[in-house]
Amino acid sequence: MFNRISTPFEDFSIIPSTPGIYRFIDEYQDILYIGASKNLQKRVLQYFRSSKVKERKYSKIQLLTRYIEFQAYLSEEAAFEAERVQIWANQPKLNIRNNGIHSYSYLILRNEPHPHLVCNSNEIENRIRENDKIFRINIHSIKLRELIDQIRRRNRFCTSTKRENCWEHQLNLCSRTCVQKDDENTNLIRFVNCLTSSDSTLINDWSNELTSYVERMQYEKAQKLYLSLSALKTLRQRFAGIGQPFEKSHFEFSKSGSQRHQIQVDVYSYQKGKLFTEKSQILNRTENFSLEVLILYFLQDYFQKNTIIPKKVSLNIQLSSKTQLRFKNWMRRYFHQPILLESNPK
Repeated sequence: MFNRISTPFEDFSIIPSTPGIYRFIDEYQDILYIGASKNLQKRVLQYFRSSKVKERKYSKIQLLTRYIEFQAYLSEEAAFEAERVQIWANQPKLNIRNNGIHSYSYLILRNEPHPHLVCNSNEIENRIRENDKIFRINIHSIKLRELIDQIRRRNRFCTSTKRENCWEHQLNLCSRTCVQKDDENTNLIRFVNCLTSSDSTLINDWSNELTSYVERMQYEKAQKLYLSLSALKTLRQRFAGIGQPFEKSHFEFSKSGSQRHQIQVDVYSYQKGKLFTEKSQILNRTENFSLEVLILYFLQDYFQKNTIIPKKVSLNIQLSSKTQLRFKNWMRRYFHQPILLESNPK
């Protein structure tokens, strides 16, 4: 539940100096802007300083805001997660940076010259290689690096020739020849299995080891292991699937032979202008859904399962402008990323 105050006459001291999220509301009860901060009162006050009036976003907020809503949270992480959900749900007018487009990133498993991890932001189309395995993580790339680094302190993923952990190489900042040991390769495989499946072996092993440290009063070791375990659990909670980014996906819908209620869908995905993959499947049409609605639900389900979307989607069938807008809004809210949709019948 949000608390509300009026502006600019009500006392801002009512707003707590704790982590939380805030919303600026105009006279028509529309949400202008949503934000989060580790100090709510200090952050909200910054928007209404006279020195900020020359900046476009701040001047609009000062001019249009009639109410301020705020909600406190126990931790900074919970506040920023709540902010992301609020932006998804409300799509405020003045939120910039594509309404949270940078709130997710990709973890890449690369096998050249040996298995290692690479962290990237969501703009990775020109950085991937053919045999990379890509995992989408609903977290900022800076935070992703911090969590992986914390896990790496407990689970070595690769070592340099000097027998030291080589985090720089994992971020593609180092070209040194590394030595990959069998046990470190196993560590990486266990981590990936824990991230992408229901396998909880690694989490259970670390939890048992943590309990053992506490029982033996080895609190320093327990603290370090607790941080690594927490980072692993956070990554697992934020994991959003395995996929492959494409510049373009083309869908062709056609009747399946003599079956009136079956529609064949051919999907062609392109990368760097070349056909990268193609596949077909059959849709069963029911009387409860029109063809447009059936196609809409198919597209949503397809991209949700693939997790990583192209910048452009083309269809060989004409959809109404209302259906196209509905699909675009869904894609933007689910993926925080706009796409170009072409709907042209042949």
